[in-house]
Amino acid sequence: MGYNIEFQISALVMMIVIVIVFYSKKRYGSLENKLYGYMIVVVLFLVVSDMVSVITLAKPDKYPVLTVFLGHLYLVVMHVFIGV
Repeated sequence: MGYNIEFQISALVMMIVIVIVFYSKKRYGSLENKLYGYMIVVVLFLVVSDMVSVITLAKPDKYPVLTVFLGHLYLVVMHVFIGV
């Protein structure tokens, strides 16, 4: 079964643009801005970890421990992000 990572690549490009725009502008130091800044960093990490997990899932025999570790890490971070 072949995996396509085109969606993850486009999401990564969009997140990089959002991070650059958000952190390059002067902003008011409110709680909402701080939370949004943390959230976009977490989402950027999620996109990167999703891309790496898709790559390792394509060859599970070559990377067995890494595949399981990244799959669990991705799920834990997703549950924490959704729960917050």
